[in-house]
Amino acid sequence: MANFTREQLRSYQKDTADFTADRNFELLNNAVTTAYFNIEGVEGKTIFQSASLTSLVSCSVVSHSVMAAFIVNPNSTASFTFGGLGGATIKKEDVRFSAANALRIDATGSVEAFGVDLDTNA
Repeated sequence: MANFTREQLRSYQKDTADFTADRNFELLNNAVTTAYFNIEGVEGKTIFQSASLTSLVSCSVVSHSVMAAFIVNPNSTASFTFGGLGGATIKKEDVRFSAANALRIDATGSVEAFGVDLDTNA
């Protein structure tokens, strides 16, 4: 199970463990607007034929067999459960995460990211 920063999620990330049982995800949105987060099957893998998303808090989701897109409420901590595998295993290599997080660079060159960070075992 892994944690990913806002900066890391600007590019695709993969978890450190296979999905074998229910897992609680947490997304912390530090932006004053909604933020967006995606889980998708690598190379078209149909991960949501054997998985489900439940217990959504402070977010909404649109999903189909290959991916799930989340809209996370402004300035909130969103959470959900990725599970319902029924004894199946989804390999960590077959799933990736990303977020459309924004960067702000001030006059001194300091960079700050806005959007969501991720804890895959909250």
